[in-house]
Amino acid sequence: MTLSDIKGKYPEVKELYDIIEEYEIKFLLLPVTPALKGAYFREIQLSTPSIEFTIPVDDELDDANSENPALLLQLIIYAIEEYEDCEDFLVWSTAYGLDASNPTHINWYKRLGKITPAFRKIIRADVAGISDYDWQLNAGAAQALRELDQ
Repeated sequence: MTLSDIKGKYPEVKELYDIIEEYEIKFLLLPVTPALKGAYFREIQLSTPSIEFTIPVDDELDDANSENPALLLQLIIYAIEEYEDCEDFLVWSTAYGLDASNPTHINWYKRLGKITPAFRKIIRADVAGISDYDWQLNAGAAQALRELDQ
């Protein structure tokens, strides 16, 4: 299936690519640091002509290495949504199975708190992208995007 086919079949994928194009979003996958090892987390730098920030994302399925911009944006959307859904750091760290006493994890949470308002100016809260169901089961739009890189 081509990217054009995927965009035609899955409007949520088209929306992700439209956002990337409209805001001229660029991504840079940062190298794995010792703090990231064993946590399934990666850091992705998102930049537009007007903003730049680095976001810690849960990357259990190694999607960040695909270099597919829609997958990278989806990882970031999920990271922001999880931050917004958790009432505090302990809930957030528990959701990811992170050590709440680790200063790196505390800093990630604080960074998400600073990034989220700027991110939401670009990506509205009603933009969910790929459904959790498709993402977790590697079905539908998620499967199509993951297979596009192969």
